[in-house]
Amino acid sequence: MKNNSEVLTEIVTNKIFFPKYIFTNVMYKVKSDEQELCDILIEFKDYYISIEVKEKSDLGDSQDYVWFKNKVLNKAKNQLKRTIKNIATGVLDFYTTSNDTTNTIKIDKNKTIIPIIVFCNSEFENYDRYCYSKSLDKVINIFSYADFCTMLDTIVIPYDIIGYLLERSSYMPTQGGKRFIFEDLTSEATLLSTPQTEQDYAEMYLVKNYYNQNIQIEYVRFYNEFLSMIYKDFDSYLPELFEMLLSADAVVANRMVQFYYEAVKQSKSEYKNIPLFVHNNNGNGIAFMCKPFTRTDEEFNTYMSNYGTYFAYKYKIKKLYLLLFVNATEDTFLIKAGFSTYNLPSFDPDLEMKTREMENYILQYKNSN
Repeated sequence: MKNNSEVLTEIVTNKIFFPKYIFTNVMYKVKSDEQELCDILIEFKDYYISIEVKEKSDLGDSQDYVWFKNKVLNKAKNQLKRTIKNIATGVLDFYTTSNDTTNTIKIDKNKTIIPIIVFCNSEFENYDRYCYSKSLDKVINIFSYADFCTMLDTIVIPYDIIGYLLERSSYMPTQGGKRFIFEDLTSEATLLSTPQTEQDYAEMYLVKNYYNQNIQIEYVRFYNEFLSMIYKDFDSYLPELFEMLLSADAVVANRMVQFYYEAVKQSKSEYKNIPLFVHNNNGNGIAFMCKPFTRTDEEFNTYMSNYGTYFAYKYKIKKLYLLLFVNATEDTFLIKAGFSTYNLPSFDPDLEMKTREMENYILQYKNSN
């Protein structure tokens, strides 16, 4: 039977992050003594999420708060403090063991660590939702098992989960309860909220960050499925591309899925289509393109080259990644990923003229549809 740590790992893996970035039962050795670093370690860009899982056995005879204080506020907190200090040394070798195979993990001591305690005790609902470590000068988030799953299901995508974990303690008293919170969203809008549950806090985070952004929640929820489609062929894609996609916030995720659906539709057309969306991230861009079945490879390569130059010039992109949809149907498609690098001038008369031509073509296409 799987323990709660293993079940939680499956939930995190299936819903949010991806196996390449999730490590369980991370170990290290001090002399000949093997010790555990943490139950679950998740890597995301410049962050690690370090999770300790505590479960109260049905046979336990201690009162709920006594158990919570001993196992969560004391033991798990101290384990996380040790985890952070051990990573900070930068000299220990970390590894996991599965099926008698040991795999070394390269851990970057310069990444920010977000410590979390998840406890399994369904009878204990009114709990301290975070604690502060003076020695680390760091807040440690605390979740019940049910609340942690609720948070994942509400926040949905990795970028915002990280953002929520970094801000969560500022939204709430240590214990769940009534508290009015005012947030100036715009010069004309203020949020008045009385959050009491984990879902209340999570939804308040989303409203605070995405008020009036015209986000379709079903698109954002689908985004992780879209990433899963690409992750299945991870080795075929460039890691930098996948990490850019993984790092999208809800606004970008919403637009990505919107254009994914458009790309599938366009790929069925006989000839006419346009490239969709550029996500510009520090000089690296992502665009969707579709190859209509009536175009020859030579025609389409010229088409891609022209649009690549147009995007690179207009958005000041040094490297452009293309997600190329080929032979898409309602439920099957082939995505080919590639990239081109550019070193274009900031201003060029010929490129300016080409840019206007491309923009007119795109406008005509949109008006005809």
